[in-house]
Amino acid sequence: MELTQAFREAVKNRDVLSVRIMMKDSLLREPDFKEFKAMEEAAKDMPDLYETHDGTELNFNESSWNDAYMDELMADVLYNFSHERLEHLKKVITKLHPYTRQERFRDELKEGNSARIGGILGAATGFGAVQALTASALAATVIGLPVGAAAGAVLGAAASAALKESQQKGEK
Repeated sequence: MELTQAFREAVKNRDVLSVRIMMKDSLLREPDFKEFKAMEEAAKDMPDLYETHDGTELNFNESSWNDAYMDELMADVLYNFSHERLEHLKKVITKLHPYTRQERFRDELKEGNSARIGGILGAATGFGAVQALTASALAATVIGLPVGAAAGAVLGAAASAALKESQQKGEK
């Protein structure tokens, strides 16, 4: 797994907050957690990266997990970067966003099939149009594709068109 220059610099500079943010964000990009594991290995000698769990109760009732709970955990992990909280977050992500959906999305990005991204996000993950547009442009950038601002806009427009088309087909 190739780590970004930004991540390597953050580790080199002992920038704990930046390393935590990038590690946390990797959990959503690649829910098989290979990138997270590679980051963890690269940052293993960083002092104070991990903390002792703060004792906050975690919700183990899977039937009550939703994206709002996942978002709460994503924010909380920055304030208490504990192994317990991270392992719980991984379980929540795996349950809410199974790998097959994420893998399909990533593969579509890598293959340049931007017109299908909106449909994948909209149908497979339940995202709305705005989230699909944002996620498609952001994800292309995050996974390392050479997507500039203009290309991101084109990618977002293609995703929007795909969503509108799939919605129109669904209405007929």
